[in-house]
Amino acid sequence: MGTAWLWSTMKVDLIPEPAASLTHLSRSLEGSARYPLTIKVASSLEGSSGLELLARHPERWRSADVFIGGGSPSSLSTIKDNFPLPQLLDVCGWNRPPDDIFQVAPKLARVTLAFEGLAPKLPWSQLRTAAHYCGNMTPASKNQHITGYFLHLASHLSASGR
Repeated sequence: MGTAWLWSTMKVDLIPEPAASLTHLSRSLEGSARYPLTIKVASSLEGSSGLELLARHPERWRSADVFIGGGSPSSLSTIKDNFPLPQLLDVCGWNRPPDDIFQVAPKLARVTLAFEGLAPKLPWSQLRTAAHYCGNMTPASKNQHITGYFLHLASHLSASGR
């Protein structure tokens, strides 16, 4: 066909998961053949079938910008230990991803996280840039969180030899 690379960049709004968005996502995955994927997706827990569809192809994700409203969806758990390509990962909106879901990602260089709670386990020693933004917290809980986060981060860095 010769145009598979045209289908490899996907921007999908699955809130509230209209059928047309799922159809578009399926066609894009099919049309992109085996090309690495650049993904920007917005979903909710109620609209997780689109995430489940994307999570069937974690070995193809080159970069991912994921917004998930609500709690931590189990639909992304298939990504664990099968995340070889991503160089860029932006995750926001959910309470906290599963702790070790992004730990094995050999090419990951940049991570941006935006949710309350400590950062998940990441391949800290290879990251060039990491940012973690916290949501709506009171000043007292924010100070406590920041202190806890830096202690958490320091433990990851010392464990990775940095």
